[in-house]
Amino acid sequence: MLTGVLGWLTNSPESLWIGLLVIRGCAGLCNAPLHPAAAHVVSDLVPVRSRATANGTVIAGAVIGIAFSYPAFGWLIDRLNWPLAFVVSGVMLIGYSLIWHRITLPITNGSSWNVVSETFPLVEVDTNTGWNLLWNRNLWLLSLSYAAYGYFQYLFFYWMDYYFKSVLHVPEVEARWASFWIMLAMGAGMAMGGMSTDFVCQRLGNARGRRAIVILGMGLGALFGVLGVNVTGQINVAMCLTISMGALGMCEGVFWTCATEIGGKSRGFSGAFMNTGGNVGGLISPVLTPVMAQQLGWPGAITVACVIAALGGAVWFAIRLPDRVTP
Repeated sequence: MLTGVLGWLTNSPESLWIGLLVIRGCAGLCNAPLHPAAAHVVSDLVPVRSRATANGTVIAGAVIGIAFSYPAFGWLIDRLNWPLAFVVSGVMLIGYSLIWHRITLPITNGSSWNVVSETFPLVEVDTNTGWNLLWNRNLWLLSLSYAAYGYFQYLFFYWMDYYFKSVLHVPEVEARWASFWIMLAMGAGMAMGGMSTDFVCQRLGNARGRRAIVILGMGLGALFGVLGVNVTGQINVAMCLTISMGALGMCEGVFWTCATEIGGKSRGFSGAFMNTGGNVGGLISPVLTPVMAQQLGWPGAITVACVIAALGGAVWFAIRLPDRVTP
């Protein structure tokens, strides 16, 4: 909401930049615990055989929100102005937060909070706690892979709408809807990827099953990303990129499930550590991609991101997670 208020107070690029640094920094402080906390709750309340499904569904909610922001927030800007659109969205978020807090109050007070008791074989967890996790090889490799994942994902978050409108010269409203369907496909991929992971793991074991899903998802995401920038026709491009994002989304539940299991009692810390790796990739991608686009063109810059995603999937050959142990 303060983003819109800032737009009412100043139109100076320098003042807007400084103000947004402060406002987005404060927003980041509030947002940073969100994904690790959600994964922490999943690990407490959901049996291990269903955790990838639960984590994938939770993160899919975030991507569905991003998908709707293209047509819905774009519509708000068209009808209002951009500062008022931010204020309206902020007020709606505050209202939703109050409703959510009221609905979940009985759970957070402990009356319905029942930690899952495992009665079946589960993946072995690392018992290291706190800062000792910084020496965990698997956590570093997992974070490195998630950084590659974030590099590819955030490229689409920040530059996809621009790519359709300014590079492919798609009309603005059509570009918004193309971005909407691509992001929605990623959300669907997260939910279905989580269910697929749990299904495959019951047959191949957790380590091999999760590795197979991530390598397949990031590999297909990279492949169809390359195809998307080399085919002609708006529909063909959109279809390839939709499949690319859907395949990439399949991996999300695996990352968060593994991060919390590696962390053991400090699964909030391990989840936050991995998420930092993803954000590092997400920070580099929006800045580096337009620079590379000036030298290689946009197809070349996106192809580089696809190669990085494929390498991130290959990292999983070096990640060593036990399959099953008896608790």
